[in-house]
Amino acid sequence: MWAYRQTDGKIGAMIEFMREEDQADTQAEIHASPATLFWYEGCLAMVISLVLSAVGIQEIYALQNPEKLAYLQKQLTSPK
Repeated sequence: MWAYRQTDGKIGAMIEFMREEDQADTQAEIHASPATLFWYEGCLAMVISLVLSAVGIQEIYALQNPEKLAYLQKQLTSPK
């Protein structure tokens, strides 16, 4: 599950919304960075990824663009 405690207000609100809705989340690697994928009714609803360094979290990215999420979902679910 999610490891950090302090969040930017917008990202924190999105995470809390997804948790309140009790939606599924999965872990993945996106662009060589750890990411949490949030699913809503079988569709990818949000991705949050972290850029890590030896000293900890350097950057946090949140993706909610429907077109990019649809593309990513297609990439994740298509047979290899």
